[in-house]
Amino acid sequence: MTDINNDGKIGDEDNSLASKADESGATIEDKEKGTEFLFYNDNLSNGLWDKDDPDAPASEKDDDDAQEISIDVGISEGEIWLEHPAIAGLSFYESRECKDTEKVNLSSENKFTISDSNPFPEKLFMRADGSITFPSDNPQVEGDLVLNVKMGSQEFELAKIKLTIVKEFGATKYFHAVRDIIYEDNLRRYIDEKSYGNTTFRKVLMCEEHASMWPQETFHRNPQLEGIGEVAAAFPNATVILNGNLCYHSGSSKSRTVRGHAMTDRCNGRIVNNHTLDTTVSTDGSTGLSGPDGRYVAFHSGNLSEGDLESPRFQFGSGYVPTGANIPNAAMGGLAGNYAASDRRSTLTIVGYSPASSGNSNSSNNKGVIFTATTIKGSAKAPDLAADAKKSGVRPLAGAPGGYLELLMLDGASSVGLSHLDANDNMNVKIAKLRHGGTFGGIPYPGTPEYINTYLIFHTYRPRGDE
Repeated sequence: MTDINNDGKIGDEDNSLASKADESGATIEDKEKGTEFLFYNDNLSNGLWDKDDPDAPASEKDDDDAQEISIDVGISEGEIWLEHPAIAGLSFYESRECKDTEKVNLSSENKFTISDSNPFPEKLFMRADGSITFPSDNPQVEGDLVLNVKMGSQEFELAKIKLTIVKEFGATKYFHAVRDIIYEDNLRRYIDEKSYGNTTFRKVLMCEEHASMWPQETFHRNPQLEGIGEVAAAFPNATVILNGNLCYHSGSSKSRTVRGHAMTDRCNGRIVNNHTLDTTVSTDGSTGLSGPDGRYVAFHSGNLSEGDLESPRFQFGSGYVPTGANIPNAAMGGLAGNYAASDRRSTLTIVGYSPASSGNSNSSNNKGVIFTATTIKGSAKAPDLAADAKKSGVRPLAGAPGGYLELLMLDGASSVGLSHLDANDNMNVKIAKLRHGGTFGGIPYPGTPEYINTYLIFHTYRPRGDE
């Protein structure tokens, strides 16, 4: 009934996967591969444009939260309907525009009657947009989506698939759903938001096997780059760009300038690119984030075009970024994992990883989701985000104190920066703050406003290319 194997087509292989998921002795992987995932409707352009997004062009009429479903009823007369634990909150439309005038009735209380004058649509789009009760501790609803048919006095089940509806971050199948949508819609990334009171985090999520990462230093390079806006302009094909680690000045005064503006020139922790330690910017301190108390994220390259994978592709670790024989392709150190620390309670930029199993993509278990989370409204709430990350499957960080996860904070506070691709694949600066540039989250940052000189960049490609 749906594109379960996420190859862009609905066909016999989808039916085979759905059937295997219901067989006696089916493994967890079989069930995941035979499950369709659907996010609850929102007004954010998560991958494609969402017609309800206030930033969407007027020409965009479709809703990216609706997913295609094909139902071959095989009858010319009779009644059909669908059942699911959340059927009251599911709507079905004849196009992805999801107009009320195109709604198709498919519940047991409101069946579709097929006749010569009222044939069943060849294609439908399913959206979770009604009343659904999600458990507070695991905001998702799982169950079989069952197609029932009535011909004369006979009623029987014609087909079924497993359907999981995910409301938000914190659901146990959240990252499975992200992977499913990325493959199904052939996306370079998935955009999502989660609010905790007055604080909102924007997340950019990417399939591990499609992603590469590198740190970018901007003071010592030629030409120099001022702020995330110029970095975004210099790397327009990147998927997401973040402010980097904790930066500082190598001299006693803030005299390092670029075109008359203050900029840092060193950072706490190691920067590695192309298997080479950047000694012009890296700092190896004995204490603090630059030393053994720091954390790092590393990238081990493989053949991206072939989907080749070294294990792990993304590595989250404690202490110094490895050098010597174990040096990664790229890495950024000096990150933090103490979510409740007083100096990390304002605006934040975070990078994280979940080893989500493949969902429907037929990939192995070491293909997960690499993601970023950035405060775009309000302040603090890192512990809340971390609690949801743990529920959704982000692992504990090896070698770190209890409670630390593979969820690490970059430089935050007044130097938060985020730029990512919009639904047209144009690089869009979402937030850009100058270090020491004012008061954020009620915390003053006195001093000369300045640009930081390290950034973390990710690049991804589409699962099926530019089809």
